[in-house]
Amino acid sequence: MFFAAIKYTLALVVFFLFLYFFIKTRTTKPALPVSSRLPFTIPSWVMVREWHVAAFFFIALFFMLIALANPQWSTQESAITKSDIPREGSAFFLLIDVSSSMEEKVSDVKKIDLTKQAAQEFIEGSDHARDLIGLATFARACSVVSPLTLDHNALLQKLGGVTPVTSENVDGTSIGYALFKTINLFIATKYYAEKEQKSLFSIHNAAIIIFTDALQSPHPHDKDHPFRFIRTESALQYAKQNGLRVYVIEVDPIMNSAQFRQENDRLRQYVAETGGELFIAQDNFPVTKILESIEKEQGVTYLEARVQKKPVYESFAPVCLAFACLFFGVAVLLETLVVRQVP
Repeated sequence: MFFAAIKYTLALVVFFLFLYFFIKTRTTKPALPVSSRLPFTIPSWVMVREWHVAAFFFIALFFMLIALANPQWSTQESAITKSDIPREGSAFFLLIDVSSSMEEKVSDVKKIDLTKQAAQEFIEGSDHARDLIGLATFARACSVVSPLTLDHNALLQKLGGVTPVTSENVDGTSIGYALFKTINLFIATKYYAEKEQKSLFSIHNAAIIIFTDALQSPHPHDKDHPFRFIRTESALQYAKQNGLRVYVIEVDPIMNSAQFRQENDRLRQYVAETGGELFIAQDNFPVTKILESIEKEQGVTYLEARVQKKPVYESFAPVCLAFACLFFGVAVLLETLVVRQVP
């Protein structure tokens, strides 16, 4: 586009220069009066009439106008192939707890690092290569790091930048609020896809995977906030109403102790109602078990490979500009050196 603008600007400059010199040469009067009775002997090879010069000027103008029209011709055809583009399948949203406690270590490894490693293995898994995956973090509030995307490389780069919060003002474990916000993202995606009636990816199997090291523990200042203090059970019921399965992974083995058993049993019941499952970390991080537990929608549909021929056009304008400059130069030389108005 930039070079095309330069080309047409140059054409206009040459055109106006042509008009300027043409008018100037047409209106120039002899500086020295000469009697018509004086005999001048002019060789035959320079007997060029003025209309010949004008013809060269008009030919130059003709090529200039053609160049401005930018004529084109087809030189070859290019093949555009579309294949292996997923049209329908599964969608997963990963919710990662970034509260300050995730900086603590479990078996000499920080809980946030365990979580990021598990999320990375999930994203890189061959079973999810053609799935939509999104990423969000939560502490006191919930932040969407990446919406649902097929670009897993970009998603992994954003995952690498996830770190726990350090300020008490933004600390907390608002699982219910994060879950509620993510569910609404799924609802909005589905709504606009149906409204536009041209969704490029149909979601048939959607799930939310929560990585956390504790149970619901919102910031105390948010107790009057209608969303940030929403209970995890209420958010799970909301997920069930919208057909979303929820999986919860508690990365801290202490959550398997007796003091949390009653609350985990109640949470496990609500999670199971969505079709998901609650996992508590043991000696090994249960990534494999999660992958086996999440039912994958089979038979992902792809666009059939097809070849579409598209002609490639070349502009004839540069050639026309070259001819215009050539004829204009010849006309100026004839006007200046051969057809003179003074001896």
